[in-house]
Amino acid sequence: MQPEQPEKIEPLEEPFLTTFLKLEDNSYRNLLRVLLYEHEVAVEGDPKIARSIAFHRLYLCVLKHKIPGTVIPSSVNKIALTRQIKDPKLGITPTGKEVPLETIVKKSAEHRSWIMTKLLMTIVGLKLREAKQIRPFEGRLTRYVIGDGEERVCSCSIHEYRINLGIKLVPTVCFSPRFYGEDYPGIAIRARSAIMPKESLYSIYQQELNGDLTLLKEFVSRFRRYKIIPKPSKRAYGFLCMGFYESLDRVSKYLLDVSDRFFRLIYDENISSLKEPIIEGYPLSPIVRKVYGHKERETIALPISLIRPIITMEEGAKMSTRVKVSREKEECSLSTYLLGFSSLINKRRWILNFVKIIKEIQPLKVQEGIEIAFEDLVRLREVTLL
Repeated sequence: MQPEQPEKIEPLEEPFLTTFLKLEDNSYRNLLRVLLYEHEVAVEGDPKIARSIAFHRLYLCVLKHKIPGTVIPSSVNKIALTRQIKDPKLGITPTGKEVPLETIVKKSAEHRSWIMTKLLMTIVGLKLREAKQIRPFEGRLTRYVIGDGEERVCSCSIHEYRINLGIKLVPTVCFSPRFYGEDYPGIAIRARSAIMPKESLYSIYQQELNGDLTLLKEFVSRFRRYKIIPKPSKRAYGFLCMGFYESLDRVSKYLLDVSDRFFRLIYDENISSLKEPIIEGYPLSPIVRKVYGHKERETIALPISLIRPIITMEEGAKMSTRVKVSREKEECSLSTYLLGFSSLINKRRWILNFVKIIKEIQPLKVQEGIEIAFEDLVRLREVTLL
């Protein structure tokens, strides 16, 4: 019998250090005391995606009613919230059962970290949305704009036609509740920058492309990714362009019906009366794909007035922006400029500002008599390879 091999510890390179806020020991025990109220989610359609529907409705409910919550792994259509609500539109009704988080965790020991991280994510995310120093990035619960960003104009050419796009470079910080072993519940933090076009695709079509459908088709063939323009408390989901329609009447009735349902439920938008070109988008979110997309293609019809392009680093490398060099201005690629904007020094500053904000708003009240707080920032320099 061979001796058991010891765990191998591998150091992380400097750019990949993980910053981590550990939950205080007392706060961890307090979290287990949280009383949760069981709710049932009405699940229609394919029972195979019932759990995905329940999880997405939980997310919508958390944002809409500002209630922390988590999932119940033992049931495909049950969620748990920190107070009782009834929302017919989301199909959420209370069952009348009350149970401490610790009881749910004990019943589903194999899903322990999953249950607790979901609750911690909603608690921290909702409290951060109340902070005046930051704002949610595109409606997200776990990503926040930290600072004012920088506005620029970048250019590209389509059929020898020069197009100028107004963009904003945005500094953001993401957090992700994690368990690093039994002793490290808390949130991992990382900084990311984003390129945000300021105009909708419809505005680009009208102003930069002069309403030319041929140029628009070429534009969407080059810029394949799009996001729904964010609204308060609404997440801006991303899509990959799979098709183009000159008008809504070219879209099949089934695709139009599922798309209209998606926009009505998530964004309170009625798209059936819009008269504009349409993109058929493949949702980047697996849940949106399975729950709201076309049954076979998993796509959604997107009116161009409700979306804007996503500019990736690869696409940014083909775009130029003017920068000041000494006393003169020269052009460099947008990607090159972004690398300087999101340097390690800047990312470190964004993370420290984010941690400072969390320290200022804690302790975070979860329920009457139950609060949580985090210890000082930890930099994890090693990972355990199992």
